[in-house]
Amino acid sequence: MAKRIHIVRNIMAAIAGFGFTTFAVGAFYAWSAAGQHGWSDLGYSWLALDYWSQLHEWKEGLAGAGLTFTLACIADLLTKKISAGRWIQTITSLAGRPTVCLVFLFVAYGLAPMAAKLTQPDAPANSPNVLFVLIDTWRADHAGFLGYQRPVSPGLDRLVAEGAVFETGVAQSGWTKPTVATLFTGLIPSLHGAVSQPIPGMKVHGTELPPDRTTFIEILRANGWDTAMWSNNPNILPHHGFAQGAGYFRSFVGESVGERFDAGRAEWMLPEVAAWLAERDSARPFCAYVHLMDPHYPYVAPKPFAGTFDQSGLDFQLNGTVIGEFLDGKRKIESVTPAMLQRIVDIYDEELLYIDYYLAPFLESVRQNFPNTIIVLVGDHGEEFLEHGQFGHGHSLYEELVHVPLVLLGPGIPAGFRTNQVARQMDVLPTLMELTGTTHDALLEAIQGESLLSMMAGATPNRLAPMESGGDQRPPWHWRGISDGDWKLLMRENDLPSVKPIPVLSEREQSGEGPWHMLFQLSKDPLEIQDISLDNLTEVKRLHQLFERRNWLFEPAMILQLGTSDGSVGANLHLLNQLGYADIDQSQD
Repeated sequence: MAKRIHIVRNIMAAIAGFGFTTFAVGAFYAWSAAGQHGWSDLGYSWLALDYWSQLHEWKEGLAGAGLTFTLACIADLLTKKISAGRWIQTITSLAGRPTVCLVFLFVAYGLAPMAAKLTQPDAPANSPNVLFVLIDTWRADHAGFLGYQRPVSPGLDRLVAEGAVFETGVAQSGWTKPTVATLFTGLIPSLHGAVSQPIPGMKVHGTELPPDRTTFIEILRANGWDTAMWSNNPNILPHHGFAQGAGYFRSFVGESVGERFDAGRAEWMLPEVAAWLAERDSARPFCAYVHLMDPHYPYVAPKPFAGTFDQSGLDFQLNGTVIGEFLDGKRKIESVTPAMLQRIVDIYDEELLYIDYYLAPFLESVRQNFPNTIIVLVGDHGEEFLEHGQFGHGHSLYEELVHVPLVLLGPGIPAGFRTNQVARQMDVLPTLMELTGTTHDALLEAIQGESLLSMMAGATPNRLAPMESGGDQRPPWHWRGISDGDWKLLMRENDLPSVKPIPVLSEREQSGEGPWHMLFQLSKDPLEIQDISLDNLTEVKRLHQLFERRNWLFEPAMILQLGTSDGSVGANLHLLNQLGYADIDQSQD
């Protein structure tokens, strides 16, 4: 009987050990995260408690439980004359009491959430909600409200008339990870550091958004907003650093209810967002980030949208493998007929029509049910349709990649405002800080964007837009660019050493010359056909000097100073290959 009592007691002690270990490890992780993120220095210390409340370190807890049980059993075998045995028996006897066991379980799983809820800061009265909707791979010249003649966005065209449309929205890169990180932080890619694609099994620099880069979601969370994120893009996930400040994160990556990544399509994602908005505590303002992936290749719009524009009967399609074969020379661009190219444009447009059908009513519903809501509608980057000899994105900084839609709607936004002044992705964060009353002097000093409210108030500053592309190993095409909306300077840098030969994308690269410049005057040559750098060396020098004076110009080797990750992608490898993310012989997003 005594032996049985000891077994029960030791099991109870192990449960207490589980609770204590979970509590201690959670506290340590929260303390470490606070230091890494710099929350205390920013006055955002509550975020450490919030972070702790979301931890459930059961693996470490099980290790603590196992250790406690083992020590308790050893103590039972030790003679009472051994002081260590007596001490262990005394401790395990106390820990093995049901009340102590329950206390430790509460401490492990209830204390931090309760404390976080009770101490969460209150947002200022009447603070606006924020709904941030990003449409992946959205070209500006394929939006009806920006002049596209094909009716791909009738719902959004009507909606944006009630907000502010920035006709010259400029992305700070040509692919997802660096552009979203810029939208989140107000920093150019070289400074936020999220610039590379992971490669399975290889240490790669700059694949994650570092914790000390503060995002608008962190800022609003620290100031009393409820925050949530939904993403179907493999780049925009917690393990890449993009969940900072998120009270709730929903990933659709790898889920399927049909072909491809349908579980994350707009028709499935948006109802989940709507449900969260309806069920949450309305006493607090919300900040919701929604990343819609539908226009990304492969372009496979569901019925009845499929076939709306494409009547070719062809089966030519883009995915990571196909684009990689074009870049590697396994397929020749010359083999793409006009009919094949038109099909690609048509099925891309069908995806835009599909997303408009679901997104426009969703946004209208939000505006009706939550009128005090600021809506940000933006593209992360565009797409290449052979304008400069390539398909896909991430390969350069031409207009088809960096000219993106940017729209703001809601309180504080003048309805019907339109401007062709340069508006940069790096300007979104300071704009949101001003609109929500969460301005922070230290952050504003560090970030490189400027609020767009002055532009909407009538000021017309000549904003310069920096652009970058290139990472460690992938994507290896190192471009730097700067534009004032008329003149645009592109600088092709020498690449870092790569895991494979880097595709040649132009005749100048074939010659081995580098680094080199290209200059375009967009008002006269919007398609960037004629490089006029040799005839306008003064303009080249002026823009290059502006690039340097703004501290925007960094050598590619700076990437090697960033942290590394091994790029493990697990069960989602097939999906990531299709999107151009995982196979080192394929192109990138």
